[in-house]
Amino acid sequence: MSLFEPRTPVYSGEGDELKKVEKLLHDHQIDYKLKAGSTGTLVMVKRGRADEAEMEIREAKARNWLW
Repeated sequence: MSLFEPRTPVYSGEGDELKKVEKLLHDHQIDYKLKAGSTGTLVMVKRGRADEAEMEIREAKARNWLW
């Protein structure tokens, strides 16, 4: 197992939307880390789970759950 696992940003935002994205990823058991960015807080996930995380966020957005 490597000590460094590359992560990919899947969302950038703040406030209530960020909290909802965190809950969504937690509910789907997707490990994430937060990192301060110039456009808001970045949600970073392991590269292998990025597609799944982006899909879950898109589906939640389509159902108007996030926005």
